[in-house]
Order: sequence, then structure tokens, then C-alpha cells
Amino acid sequence: MTKEGPRSSYYGQLREFNPVVSDWTVYKRRMDNYFIVNAITDDNFKRAMLLTALDEEAYKLIFNLCLPIAPEDKSFTELTELFDKHFKTCESAFVARQRFYAATRNSQESAAEFAARLRGLACKSEFPEAVLDMTLRDRFIMGFGKGPVQDRLFEEKISVSFADAVSVASRKMTTHSLQKQVQVKLEPEVLKVSQGKGSSRFKPQFKPSVTPGAQKSAKGEVKSLQRCEVCGRGNHMAQDCRFKDYKCHVCGVQGHLAPVCSRKRDGHRVQNYMEDQDESIFCIKSDGLKPIYLPITVFNKQFSFQLDSGASVSVVSEEFWQSNLEEQSLILSVVVKSL
Repeated sequence: MTKEGPRSSYYGQLREFNPVVSDWTVYKRRMDNYFIVNAITDDNFKRAMLLTALDEEAYKLIFNLCLPIAPEDKSFTELTELFDKHFKTCESAFVARQRFYAATRNSQESAAEFAARLRGLACKSEFPEAVLDMTLRDRFIMGFGKGPVQDRLFEEKISVSFADAVSVASRKMTTHSLQKQVQVKLEPEVLKVSQGKGSSRFKPQFKPSVTPGAQKSAKGEVKSLQRCEVCGRGNHMAQDCRFKDYKCHVCGVQGHLAPVCSRKRDGHRVQNYMEDQDESIFCIKSDGLKPIYLPITVFNKQFSFQLDSGASVSVVSEEFWQSNLEEQSLILSVVVKSL
């Protein structure tokens, strides 16, 4: 046996062993591989490297286990055997199996990670080699959790192996994840249209319409402005009313309409019915999207109209009509009177 000593460089690193946080079985395997890759074979050198890698608590432990002999007087093999015996768990195989059969996949675990955790739980359960693969496969499928991946695993034949089940689950998880990403990207960015309860187009009363100046209460109900003294509507003030110069059909006085007249004649009552041009038929949410405009030709004139994917009719405001199409004649649609 050749005598070995420290070298200038080594492959890898032999980390410190802490018995509180480190698993001796895992640490021992890593240490053996470290010695192999660096061609360290001298027993004295291996013993010295092991004792150097122990933290204070671990060195106290090996010192007490070696009494009355000092650890430096023991061989490397004797030291590892003392640790093997000390750290060997006395856990019942049934306790280990109980943890194995209760294992389920965490939501953040991949199929491969869950499979690796099951292997670690099975190693202490003392399953016979002949049934180990079947046991791992069954727990993997049953513990995967409800969803499309488990549904896909249920479709496999009873002869499927543990490795094949893990492969199927991994592919299904990847496919399902990609489908969800594509579904989000392809979600159509169109205006959301919701229609309220149906109502008559013409109403025998003056219903205040929703205007940009209206405010919403905490319950979502619209609070209208003060009622107009000229026409009785609630979406503007009297000084802004377009009927302020009209004459009342009841009393003949200029400045208000019949619905708000305080001197209605007995036996002869005329009530004005106005089509509520501002009434909201459809409630449209844009969710921050920019409106889409298209060129439209109306009476040989071209205008830019906003595209509404949910409107049942195409309309323009009275102001727009008077400004751009006033020379065109309007066709009277409905006249309602009450005598």
C-alpha cells in the first residue's frame, strides 16, 4: 500500500458532517465516491479526512463511541462501522409502510419528484423485491391526486410498470400545462356584453337615463341627478333642458311640459310620451381595451363609427344628426297620445 498525502487539488468537495441535519447513510455514500474519484486508498489518510470533516458535535460523538481508545487509533473502517451502528434506525417496517401508503403528491411536485420521494419511503419499508415495482406503481397512481393526470393513469392496463406510469404522468402534466397556457393566450379580446331585463321601447313615463355624470352607490344602484322642472326627467338640470322654450299642452305657458304642469285641465288631459333615446339597452364592459373604429358611409358621407360587437341596432345621437345629416328627412315611427 502506497503512502498518500495531501494534494494541491481534488475533484469535488467533502463537506462537513453535522449529525443534526445530515443523514449518515447518504453522507457515507458521498464520502466513498469522493475517495474513489480522487483515487484515495490509504486507510490512514481516509480516517484523517473523515475526522477533519466532522463538526464539533460529530467529533464528540465519535470520541465517546471510541472510548477508551482515541478515534485516531481506530481504523477508517472501524470508525464508519461505529457510526453505522449508532445511526441505524430502530423504526418498525410497519411504521415506514404506513408513511409510504399515506404519501400523496404535493401540488408543487412534478411526477418525477413524487416518484423519487416514494422510492425513498419504500427503502425503509422492507418490501420484497418481487413486489416492489408493483407497490411503487400503485402508490404513485393512487396518491397522485384527482385530476386529468390521474384520470389518464387510470386508463392504463394493470400490467403497466412503475417507470412507464411515471413517464405517462410526466407527459400528461406537460400537455395539460401547455393547453392552459395556449387557452389563456387565445382568449378572445372582445367587448363583454350583458343585457338587462327586457322592457318596452316606449315608456309612459319619464325614466331618468344613465349619464356620465351619474354616480353609483355602494350597492351598484345608479343615483340620478335632481329632476328637471321643465320635462321631469332626471338626467339634467332645467337650465340645460332642450324643452325649456316649449309651451305646455295643458296650460299653454312656455317653460315646461304637460307631465310637470301643476294646472292640468279636468276631463282633457294630454300626456307627452318621449322615446328615451339615452336609455341603456346593453351594458358594455371594455376592460381597458381600446375601441375599434370602422369607416361607414351614410347618405354618401363617410364617418368613423365605433364597432360594437354586442349592439342589436346602429344608432346616432340627435346632436350628430343635426350636425351632419340635418338635411335628410326623418320618418315618424310612433306617436302616442292620451286624452
